[in-house]
Amino acid sequence: MTRILVVDDETALVELVRSYLEREQYEVLTAADGRTALDLARAAQTDLVVLDVMLPMCWLLSISVLKRALMLALPVLFLCYLLIREMT
Repeated sequence: MTRILVVDDETALVELVRSYLEREQYEVLTAADGRTALDLARAAQTDLVVLDVMLPMCWLLSISVLKRALMLALPVLFLCYLLIREMT
């Protein structure tokens, strides 16, 4: 089974992404911060990382750093959403 790591500090968004992926029969692991994500990606041998590009300390999880840390070609999908509020 394909194992996907979803990294985001927004719990509601993580659960939404998890529900869609699990519906498609993927195994989903989650992390709310960069350090946990790196530890999980190393230990669990993930096949894909879905990463919140706005995650605090995201520079720790840049593609090149993550690939070097794991010593393999791990695909990373950057997740980005931005709520824009009208300023009045």
